[in-house]
Amino acid sequence: MFNMPRSQQGLWLIIILLLILLGLCLGFGFWRDGPSPSTPPAPSVPTGASQPDNQSNNQAANQTSAGSPTNTAAPHIIEQLRDTLASGGQGPELVLVPAGSFQMGSPDSEPGRYPNERLHTVTIEHTFAISRYEISFDEYALFAQVSGHPLPSDQDWGQKQHPVINVSWQDAVAYTDWLSTQTGQHYRLPTEAEWEYAARAGTQTAYWWGDTFKPAWLNCYGCDPNKELSTPLPVGQFPANAFGLYDVLGNVWEWTCSNYSETYDGSETRCSEAADESNKAIRGGSYQNRPVVTPRFTPQEGERHALRCAVRDYFYPDDRNDILGFRVVRTLQ
Repeated sequence: MFNMPRSQQGLWLIIILLLILLGLCLGFGFWRDGPSPSTPPAPSVPTGASQPDNQSNNQAANQTSAGSPTNTAAPHIIEQLRDTLASGGQGPELVLVPAGSFQMGSPDSEPGRYPNERLHTVTIEHTFAISRYEISFDEYALFAQVSGHPLPSDQDWGQKQHPVINVSWQDAVAYTDWLSTQTGQHYRLPTEAEWEYAARAGTQTAYWWGDTFKPAWLNCYGCDPNKELSTPLPVGQFPANAFGLYDVLGNVWEWTCSNYSETYDGSETRCSEAADESNKAIRGGSYQNRPVVTPRFTPQEGERHALRCAVRDYFYPDDRNDILGFRVVRTLQ
């Protein structure tokens, strides 16, 4: 290069200097930014943000560990809501139950079955909200205090979180009317079909957990842990089903808004008028029912197991009894 003419030597020096300068620039950029990753980094989670937890939302009914309930329904994310009362405090805790179809009643092969459980398809057309627990004395007491409605006797078994008992169908309807006024929403008792659909939580077995009776999973006469007491227990003491509902079997029978029909004539899918004095369907069994197949009222009427999802009975709308309570529905339409 040094034998080249001066003009060419100058040109080459300029080219070499430019190459050196370019190399220095590239080296500085590599040092500052580091090598480019081969794959983009995962998005970061803001500090304090929580991740979805489907397993915890599926409740005890979807647990698969030994001795825990299992459920054949599809995984269900439990959504809750609760309305504020105009007079202060909050209404019952509710869970959302999705619309769907199911087989209401029981097959002929189900042990302890009674003839009034005819198997038939029912469609629940709209999502609805239903109280997670049976209405407690504490919840009913808010109604009694504001409305002047008498507070029923607890038989000296306890109030607070015990299910309210000795309430007639008319009392239960009055409570739902009060909730509607207090919240601006539409509350009522569940239809008989809604009740069974919610209690089954996607299953078609005798009990929401399967076909084998488990006396430690509900409150009944002779069941654990209430063998000797045979009284109502505070709500929520046993596992919830896949929809997040507690005590749908045992503890207290629950009023529905439907007229009772021995043969299922469609009344199970609708509420009766408040002035209708027909028998009202009750569901779920109570602490007085035994965990065995027992006579209904007389041996001539056959035998049945009164703690299955399909079991149904009735009382007159003005009957009050220490085995009778209720839960409520809030419509979303």
